[in-house]
Amino acid sequence: MDDASLPSPDDELAPRADADADSLLRDVPAPAPEPDPKPPVTAVPGESYEIRIEPLPASPGVPPGFAASPAAKPSRTGAGRPTDRSPDEAVSEVWTRMGEWGRTWLVVATAALATVALIFASLSIEQYGVAFLTMMAGGVVTVLLAYPILITLERPVRVTPEQAVRDFFGALSHHIPHFRRMWLLLSDRGKYEGPFAAFEGFHNYWKNRLEQLKADRASPITPLKFVIDDFQAEKSAGKTELGATFTVHVLVRGKHAAGPVESFRVETTLVKGPDRMWYLDRGTLP
Repeated sequence: MDDASLPSPDDELAPRADADADSLLRDVPAPAPEPDPKPPVTAVPGESYEIRIEPLPASPGVPPGFAASPAAKPSRTGAGRPTDRSPDEAVSEVWTRMGEWGRTWLVVATAALATVALIFASLSIEQYGVAFLTMMAGGVVTVLLAYPILITLERPVRVTPEQAVRDFFGALSHHIPHFRRMWLLLSDRGKYEGPFAAFEGFHNYWKNRLEQLKADRASPITPLKFVIDDFQAEKSAGKTELGATFTVHVLVRGKHAAGPVESFRVETTLVKGPDRMWYLDRGTLP
């Protein structure tokens, strides 16, 4: 075979004459856009459509599936008042012996001094009989005036809420109720947010209330006895305020066997004062 008829290596590497050089310079055509998977919705007269709003992703730091908790708000009672009162805000006037007996001491001291002065005046003119009668009469008057002191010799130690309730209504169970002690065992809410705004109003309220309870049941001078029953409240350990419910039975002295003439179910809150004792937020009966 003739070597001239075989293609040379140089001929294989050389470009083919029939190759279109222009095709190498043409741009590669861009890929065709993918069809929209959701075909456009054509409104049809007479039809309504429902719009669904997808929830937003959870905020950073919150695990999926859990919503962020809102800020905690203090619990409220009554007419939207916060229950986390501080002792100084809840009780501006704490119970003290001077606060309870101050006015009574003044009256008793005045009566005793007047009696002594009259006795010395009678003795100076040698009226011994008059001096003796003055001493007896003055002594009786002084003891009667000191009656509020004599019935409150025991301190109202209110370490638990139930003790505070018993001491409050216990001050009513006397011939002459000790309204001053009751007033001092109330918080500011009990004193100034009830049907009264001062001690005089509180005194008048309970004076009229006792007259209503005694009507046709006991004489004006017969004392009533207030008994606390079925006291229910949360444990007070570590708390400065809590709610309580209890029943107040009203009995007539000397007629306990006949049972209570009235019974009241009371619901109230109690709060600790600066002296760490409990005070009532309510000083009335339903």
